[in-house]
Amino acid sequence: MNVSETIAFFDSLNKQIKRPYILHTISSNSTSSDFGTSYYRDSIVFASSRNPGKIYDWNNQPYLDLFQAEKTDSGDLINVKPLSGEINTKVHESNAIFTKNGKTMYFTRNNFKNGERGVDSKKVSHLKIYKAELTEGKWTNITELPFNSKNYSVEHPALSPDESQLYFASDMPGTIGSFDLFVVDIHKDGSYGRPKNLGPKINTDQREQFPFISSTNTLYFASDGHFGMGGLDIFKSVITAEAFSQPVNLSNVINSNLDDFAFLIDEENEIGYFSSNRLGGESNDDIYRFTQLIIVHLNGTVKDKNSGELISGAEITLFDKNNNVISTTTAKADVTYEIELEANKTYKLKAENDLYVSNEIELTTDTAKSISKNIELVLFENTINQFEFDNDIIYFDLNSSYLRKEGKKELIKVAEYMKNNTELIINCVAHTDSRASNHSNNVAFRAKGKENS
Repeated sequence: MNVSETIAFFDSLNKQIKRPYILHTISSNSTSSDFGTSYYRDSIVFASSRNPGKIYDWNNQPYLDLFQAEKTDSGDLINVKPLSGEINTKVHESNAIFTKNGKTMYFTRNNFKNGERGVDSKKVSHLKIYKAELTEGKWTNITELPFNSKNYSVEHPALSPDESQLYFASDMPGTIGSFDLFVVDIHKDGSYGRPKNLGPKINTDQREQFPFISSTNTLYFASDGHFGMGGLDIFKSVITAEAFSQPVNLSNVINSNLDDFAFLIDEENEIGYFSSNRLGGESNDDIYRFTQLIIVHLNGTVKDKNSGELISGAEITLFDKNNNVISTTTAKADVTYEIELEANKTYKLKAENDLYVSNEIELTTDTAKSISKNIELVLFENTINQFEFDNDIIYFDLNSSYLRKEGKKELIKVAEYMKNNTELIINCVAHTDSRASNHSNNVAFRAKGKENS
């Protein structure tokens, strides 16, 4: 795709995302590489080259170690310290995953045994996945998994929600691209099945790496083979009945034109992390925190104010704080309505029915996931000789005297009511709002008053 097609693709994609991602920086990012977060109890574990030590020639930074950080209420990472036990060595360690009970860890390390780095026939030290156990507060009993090899890499472990399967990336023989995603069964006796390639829907002729499986059984992974912004992009695919849905790009908020990878999400608390070497970071690789736009589910009923009976067929109109129409819905057969709102915003809600005087209420949302608002309406026939023209019902655009569509609809109802009640006297009162200056409002109000007299 060319640039314009790419822009159109992401514009269309973003419109389909009901809860856009919101990015936040992490205060503990260093001038070294920091990436690959994982949840471990109430903390976060990640890989970093921040420790002084032997320099790795490929990027002129120290070798990677695993670190543990405290997680604040907002999700920031503080008080970073090396992971305890026998995990960190003189070679690379990265990308850990933990069982829910916190007693078993899988992590990535260079081929390393008895204090020495293992290499293939070309003197290349490939990556392997290792397993460690928590003993008296320290990580020990480190063993490598049986499907590792000195001739290819096995990396980036991820557990399924029930912890019966281990996902990983590898360039083992038979891959579709340079790195593919695989899955292997973990048997109850602790042994492993035979690794299975996830297939061409997930894997391409390029790289697929850094898998993560969420609590809802959604696979998140990084790829530079599926269409994206450039470099590695993060995608998601829903796992159902051992099949995978078509991978979806996570948008140009999460992804950049460089490498974006190692996605992690806590769906219950609606927070997550990913890693990126995008411009503007502290170093080559940095950790970013994200939240998602909170959606508040508003529901309620429309009732007759006097009888308390539910009113069927009521039309519900939602306005923003500037009186712009956001949406219109009709109460369901059971006379309930449901509307999605954004958190921490002010709205106006208007209910109307042909037999009733319209009513409008104002509401402000917080971070509660659902709220309920019932609206009461009064029958026209119950308002004889006391019909009050509510100045909150009819709105005009700024610096305009023309009736808006919803205003005309309201006035038609008033006119019909007046035809049937010829002795009725209507008192109409109007005022300006605060969007223009006081002088402008005073001049405009006097001029419009003469114009409409």
